[in-house]
Amino acid sequence: EATLTLTLSDTEYPTMVPTTTFNPTVYINTTVVTHSSSSSAAVCTEESPLRKPFRLIEADARAFALGISDRDFETEEVKLPFVFPWFSSSLTSVVVSSNGQINMDGSRDVYCCSAEEISPRTWYISDRIAVAQGDLSPSRGGSIFYLDRGNSVVISFEAVPFDWGVGEANAQVELFSDGRIELRWGSGDIAYHNIAAGVQSSAESLYAPVTLAGTDAFGGRDDFDDGVTYVWPTNDGVAFSCRVVPTAAPSAAPTAPSPSPSQAPPAPTLEPTLLTSRTYVQTALCRYAYGCSASTTFTITTDTAIIT
Repeated sequence: EATLTLTLSDTEYPTMVPTTTFNPTVYINTTVVTHSSSSSAAVCTEESPLRKPFRLIEADARAFALGISDRDFETEEVKLPFVFPWFSSSLTSVVVSSNGQINMDGSRDVYCCSAEEISPRTWYISDRIAVAQGDLSPSRGGSIFYLDRGNSVVISFEAVPFDWGVGEANAQVELFSDGRIELRWGSGDIAYHNIAAGVQSSAESLYAPVTLAGTDAFGGRDDFDDGVTYVWPTNDGVAFSCRVVPTAAPSAAPTAPSPSPSQAPPAPTLEPTLLTSRTYVQTALCRYAYGCSASTTFTITTDTAIIT
């Protein structure tokens, strides 16, 4: 049984009230598991290999450019040819943002204007798939294409420049009817900014950011340094399988026989668990325009032995 202790530091900017609710997430290898007190939990697992490599779909006769392909700060809803399983929901459409984002909860938020990391400290409370989320600007060039492959759909950002005038993105997501999600990146130039990529379900308190060896492109608006050139993940990709799984109910402890008066009780034993005690410093949810500097700190303790 875990005990959660939450403390909230004062902020010199009281114009925003940070949230005091937080659902801790434990990262286990490449599987992200969100703890839940209910009978189920949300899980996202990175899988490989990719079913398809990145390729431009502009030349495919079945593909078409979305209406937001020549606009900035816009969203567009697109219908799916199948019912897509998204955790506890079944989706028949998604909303595409011109800033490299797929909104999975019907939100029309364009996610402007910097990379917003996939983590509990994001101030975007939504369900989303970040493909190359940043300040993209289709009005400056490139297009956003949609391709129906029958048992999957591809949404592809092709030669879309960044709003800061340097660099462009070639990135796409493919949604499969079985719930698999593939994120792929072709050629690109990220210049001195970075992008956010991964899967987030605030409804399920699950955050699965992309991490790839050989690139430092992925992060958030507070994770980049001006003047540093970041490495775009050329011809790379990652696949996610996300779902809600039942959690096993704790079994009842067996009743130990009472010792006789002449017999001393046995020494108590502790069964080790695969839980690491840790302290995590968490930035509170607030809009950065307000300069909020509040932070939260929590510790997790257990009443069993801990393997570190």
